[in-house]
Amino acid sequence: MVSGRSGAAFGGGSAVSFHILMIARLYGKAPLLLSDVVITSNHYGFNVTGESNSLVVVEASTEIVHWKALATNTLGSTALPFLDPSPMSFQSRFYRARFQ
Repeated sequence: MVSGRSGAAFGGGSAVSFHILMIARLYGKAPLLLSDVVITSNHYGFNVTGESNSLVVVEASTEIVHWKALATNTLGSTALPFLDPSPMSFQSRFYRARFQ
């Protein structure tokens, strides 16, 4: 799970903090990894890596209870880039990727 939150302005820019949490599975497929968090044109983004040919759903939530699917893709041999289609207008937003 990746979470992002915009913070106070410093010198005309915004301070942004991210927290990355990876939970390993003890069975089945290797866990998904969310990495390389970026902000591009006022949107959060990150890479998703995992077992090739796995169908993965990227979801977002503002309170970690109700999740909304943002994208569904098949992983390849390289990292899958994801960019949240919603601008950074949320006070808090959490992301997770799961196998379909």
